[in-house]
Amino acid sequence: MKCDSNYIYRNCKPQLHLLSPDPENKNDESEKKKKQKESLTDDSTDSGRILASGFSENGEYFAICDNQKQLTVWNTSTEWTKLSSRPVVKRCTALAFSHNEDNIIVSDKAGDVYKFSILDPDKPGELILGHLSMVLDVILSEDDRFVVTADRDEKIRVSHFPNGYNIHSYCLGHTDFVSRLKILSGNSYILLSGAGDGTIRVWNYLEGTLLNTHHLSTSETKKIPVSCIACSKKSGLVAVVAEGYPMVWILQVMQRAKKWTINEMCKLETNNPPWNVYFNDDDILWIFQPCSRQHVLLYNYVNNDGTITFNALNEEESCKVFAYQQISSDWEFFKEYVQIGSFYSHLHKKTYDNVQDYLSKKQERLKAKSDKSEIDKPPTKKCKVDE
Repeated sequence: MKCDSNYIYRNCKPQLHLLSPDPENKNDESEKKKKQKESLTDDSTDSGRILASGFSENGEYFAICDNQKQLTVWNTSTEWTKLSSRPVVKRCTALAFSHNEDNIIVSDKAGDVYKFSILDPDKPGELILGHLSMVLDVILSEDDRFVVTADRDEKIRVSHFPNGYNIHSYCLGHTDFVSRLKILSGNSYILLSGAGDGTIRVWNYLEGTLLNTHHLSTSETKKIPVSCIACSKKSGLVAVVAEGYPMVWILQVMQRAKKWTINEMCKLETNNPPWNVYFNDDDILWIFQPCSRQHVLLYNYVNNDGTITFNALNEEESCKVFAYQQISSDWEFFKEYVQIGSFYSHLHKKTYDNVQDYLSKKQERLKAKSDKSEIDKPPTKKCKVDE
């Protein structure tokens, strides 16, 4: 999505807020679009693209990071008052609010994680930790004691907050980049992670122990990068989206006899690979997809003696859900994201098995050396023998 879009939705409070990032230039929007079409080869056409965004826990603050390396924060309780706009060192990959809403944590492509104060909007970012590779996601524990980061080198790191140099534990086991992190609702010490290896893993991140692993099932053998994880607040249901697959996996993560289990309940098919999924406070599952006819799908579920069934809401039922009508009727806002390419395709590491190539070249060198020694061998001297 673009920063210069008409507005940004939120549904954290019983009102639908509309955000206009640049109201003074609203009348010039058509002129801007015309200039952008005339200069398709210019790099400025990609300016203002949002790289990461998020709301604070109670919805009082909203922040975005764009590709112009700017972190912008709004106060949503006062008619969307802009609090600050501060530069970041590198392009952002993820951001998260602390639960006490004092700080914003921002990770970047260089592997560094910064802390930005909300109470002091003029204070620059403070470096709290760093990875040797790109950080792809960052979250904070519910008590704000730990910051959990995931990187391209298959590692999940748990560090103390705000003293990130003090490492508490590592969660190791993924075989490809770790793309998504989520604290399981109702279990503050249980961490869910999704990665480019197509697995969902359950961790006790305080101890750094792996509790269970689930492989997303598909008919294809290629790698499935997990792009989104959403947790229900009222049950152990987890919705998972993988990039490039037109479906949503519904998993149930729960503890039975002191053992954590992951059960795949069902798959919800969509018209196109979904952008995102979300459980609202009423446990209704929202699915956003790049489809002009129906880019928002709503599902509720019924639990019959352990058998969970998801049912799609019809148009009449959907219209009763807060903000559905406003969001579902505005395809013009969402279609800007259709042109955004894959974010995970270039993150898979290429492996080369050069042992056989090395051995064959070695044999060629030895043979060439042997042939050369035969050619350079001096001729045998002939000695005259007296009869």
